[in-house]
Amino acid sequence: MRHSSIVIVTALAAVGCASGGSSGTAAAPSAAPQASAQQAGDPGRAYVANLVANNASGNRITGTVKLTPTGAGEYRAEVMIRNAGGMQNKYPWIIRGGQCFEMVSTIELGNPIGYKVLETGPDGTARINAPLKVQIPSGVFHVDILKSTSERESVVSCGVLSPG
Repeated sequence: MRHSSIVIVTALAAVGCASGGSSGTAAAPSAAPQASAQQAGDPGRAYVANLVANNASGNRITGTVKLTPTGAGEYRAEVMIRNAGGMQNKYPWIIRGGQCFEMVSTIELGNPIGYKVLETGPDGTARINAPLKVQIPSGVFHVDILKSTSERESVVSCGVLSPG
């Protein structure tokens, strides 16, 4: 019985801390989920980006990205690139913090393995429509199309994510 009392007291203290007060009123349990939802961004928000070529890398790769929410921390990623060379060129991609072509941010969202690699066809285009597990917090984020799996710092195309 003593152990159960400790668990209940600990749970009530956690609710009090989450609500910013010391009492466990009826409003406190709903305050905690709202605070975490604000910190984690809007899980119901779709995002879009128009990709522009990084001319410093000497290419013309452009395209679009659309992220549609399918659940908490899950999106349907539709990515299309064009002008990406010949058949079977492989381009990884990632969502990073900040504006395009800023090398100040090292924030990468999600696990790089979770991003399906873009592979070009004979016409130099590549498309994916795949699930992506990622939390997109509040702030400015962009999509980088990378030169290769071994050259993850070489960005060939980029687009800032906007609500869409």
